Amino acid sequence: MLHIYLFANNSKSLNFYQVYKDSLFPQDLMNKYGFMRYEIHFFDSSSIGCIETFLRGQLFKDSVYIENIIFLHENHLNLDIYKYAFFVAKICNSKNNHNDLKRQISLFLKRFNLLNKNFQDATLIELMRLPLKNFKSSEFEEFLGVTKDIAIEGVDVDSFQDSLKHLLNSRKPRKRPHSKEKYYVDERFYHFRLGDERHSRHGTGEPHNFLCDLNARYRFGCKIDELRHFNVMKDGKDTLICGKFINCHNGDVNFTDRTHLNMFSNDFIE
Repeated sequence: MLHIYLFANNSKSLNFYQVYKDSLFPQDLMNKYGFMRYEIHFFDSSSIGCIETFLRGQLFKDSVYIENIIFLHENHLNLDIYKYAFFVAKICNSKNNHNDLKRQISLFLKRFNLLNKNFQDATLIELMRLPLKNFKSSEFEEFLGVTKDIAIEGVDVDSFQDSLKHLLNSRKPRKRPHSKEKYYVDERFYHFRLGDERHSRHGTGEPHNFLCDLNARYRFGCKIDELRHFNVMKDGKDTLICGKFINCHNGDVNFTDRTHLNMFSNDFIE
């Protein structure tokens, strides 16, 4: 089920969205993009207080049922740190212009649908959920930048599609041992492949934080299987991993003489 969280600047703006909910989010538009089941939650951002405390209460009580999450907000909230976990779009509300708001919302839904389709594809989902910090690639960083801002009207969707296709075509098999399985290879020549194993999960509790958990369970507003991880390996004569990595809460982690690493989408490593 899709959950849309709309944060208005004040009570007057909030009331406008609530009154015109059915025309701003018409059923035929939701059906067009495959969102037959959805819920829209309206909030006055000026009365929320701490956004993290608010999200903990809102998201985790029913998170097992939330497959997709869209955040729509006006000016008062800074949601940038959540742009990799959720689909975040800023509404430009000029004097409650109904037609313009409807146009913006239609654009947001269209672009979210574009991302969501990739998470339904068994091949593309591997690319969409690569670890954010440890897959070192300037092309991937550029792809992430375009994707997290794809809700912005001026962002070129074609550049997203081109970048997606180029990264997908960059996959290559390992030479030793010879395998037909294709891997994403970063600039340090580490090979990443999403495994089918579900024998572990990302760390929780101290020193992990709220964002560690969100980034393990969602990517760009789409729920991902938090129990699956990437197998990270090297290729060539020396296949042992020795080096520094970044964990899910931005701490340095050093590994020596490891044949492989289990790395989750949020960069938790074991």
